[in-house]
Amino acid sequence: MLKRIALRNFVVFRGGAAEFDSGFCALTGETGAGQSLLVDALAALAGARPPPGAAMPPADHFEIEASFDLSESPAAAAFLSENELRGDDNDMIVRRIGGGRSRAFINGRQTPLSVAAAAVANVVDICGQNAHYSLRKTAAQRTFLDDYDDGGERAARTANAHRKWAAANSELQKARDSAETSRIRADALKEEIAELEGANFSPQKWEEQNRILTRLSNMEDLAGGSSESLRNLEDGIAGLARARRKMSDLSRLDDNIAAPMQCAEEAETSAAEAARALSRYAEGLHTEPAARADAENFVSEAHRLARKYQLPDPAKLADCIAEKKAQLAELSAQINIAKLEKNERALREIFDKECAALTVRRRAAANSLQKKATDLIRKLSMPDASLHIKISPRKEANANGAEDAELLIATRKEASPGALADVASGGELSRIGLALQIAAGARRAKPIVVFDEVDAGIGGAAASVVGEFLRTLGESRQVLCVTHLAQVAAHADSHWRVRAVREKNGERGAEIAKLSNEERIEELARIVGGAKIGDAARINAADLLKQSQRKTKQ
Repeated sequence: MLKRIALRNFVVFRGGAAEFDSGFCALTGETGAGQSLLVDALAALAGARPPPGAAMPPADHFEIEASFDLSESPAAAAFLSENELRGDDNDMIVRRIGGGRSRAFINGRQTPLSVAAAAVANVVDICGQNAHYSLRKTAAQRTFLDDYDDGGERAARTANAHRKWAAANSELQKARDSAETSRIRADALKEEIAELEGANFSPQKWEEQNRILTRLSNMEDLAGGSSESLRNLEDGIAGLARARRKMSDLSRLDDNIAAPMQCAEEAETSAAEAARALSRYAEGLHTEPAARADAENFVSEAHRLARKYQLPDPAKLADCIAEKKAQLAELSAQINIAKLEKNERALREIFDKECAALTVRRRAAANSLQKKATDLIRKLSMPDASLHIKISPRKEANANGAEDAELLIATRKEASPGALADVASGGELSRIGLALQIAAGARRAKPIVVFDEVDAGIGGAAASVVGEFLRTLGESRQVLCVTHLAQVAAHADSHWRVRAVREKNGERGAEIAKLSNEERIEELARIVGGAKIGDAARINAADLLKQSQRKTKQ
């Protein structure tokens, strides 16, 4: 419920606040005093455009602050939690600063205007002649019908089924797109692997070919060096042979020379073997004319592939091949699209069934609501009016079901039904809203209903019926109603009066106050008798209040 509203520099309210009770709360005052501005203030919090010149001069901005008790509004409390705006208790304090760069706050935290508006719209229905009125919108009319049926449970099931199907369908589409992308990538990987394997690369071959290339690239140095080394070896062998023969002669004179002579013989043999090997090596240098070209081609291709695949070293080509083969194997193990298709079809069937069930419930609820609401509307000084609910199939079902629901009204016999906002006058629209709220009873999700001059254009017995209806509605929700009829105000559970005042500077202002029982009688007498209130008017007012309260309790 709305616990408190405070206004500062808002049109004619320099400053002031009112704390409201549960049940039916009446708001009265002289014409133009500013009672409808309280409706405008709530509408501004719920997203409506503030009145022109809303900031009261000389101030350049206005402030509206409203405190709500959400203890019986779990949906509104959940909305705050989802947006991380929940306070320490069940209160929601919404504040709007306007008249320049508008700002909004919820529980002391700044938030976008749209979020603040949505938070207030979750708990407040405004039925005003020119104010923000949710039932003007087709979406709100559909929600109203669903709430009337079963509190929106079937619609919520349909929305949940649509959410699951939409998620499965999205996953399927992504898998299909991914499969095509994977196919293209797999083809590219196959081409890359074929190119890499075509080089017949291995780490061992890379080392071998580099050795060959190094050797053949230095052919002249190797040939010259080996020839020179061979000559030196041959000269050394000849020297060793002479030394060996000399030591052989000496050994006949001294046996101790035998050991050095043996070493010389071994050295001569080793040197001879080295010379033969070096000779064969020198001869082999000229027997590989094509080996250099093969080695150069292999090493060059390895360097090209390393650059192409951004490898730091051609020796990493083998790792690159292994990695690409692993990627190809991973792509080959694609998501089972057939399984996803089966899941999507199953969830679509569930969604379609929920839509069909919702359609049946909506049509039945429409028949019940339009009959019940029509009976109530005709009691509100609209004897020839009739409410019609048009159910129109959608081209494609969505989270809201397979059809739209629109409330239509005919205010005269034989007249064609038309949209609420197009056919009904401001006062009629408020009364239609009242009838709908009564018809819906406690099943409506929004706990606060605000009416602005719901009694416009009526009087007498019809006004008393409006008062009774408002009191009945107040048994299940908090009702705030701006009224100019005593017959309506007398049925209220509590009564507030807005009074025009003059500020010290002579500017017009306004103040709001809750009335005691004696003050209510005085205010009702003013409404009935005008500016000059006599004893007879007071007696009539007291009698009206007593009769209204007694009648309501029966």
